[in-house]
Amino acid sequence: MSSIILKTKRFLYPIEIKKHISCDASDISAFKQLDKIADAKRADGCVVCMADDVFPITKTDRAVGVRYL
Repeated sequence: MSSIILKTKRFLYPIEIKKHISCDASDISAFKQLDKIADAKRADGCVVCMADDVFPITKTDRAVGVRYL
């Protein structure tokens, strides 16, 4: 498992990389830690995984199959 955070002037984009097919809310549990950073807002995040499609995990976070990269 690996984590990446892309940062722009105002936003943090969390990305989690997994080696499995199924993803759920436990895969993005660390994303909420970014909400504690005062000078940047957490944007939509994603989990890159071995899934065949793109699907929602939460209202703002998605699982993205590696083939879409």
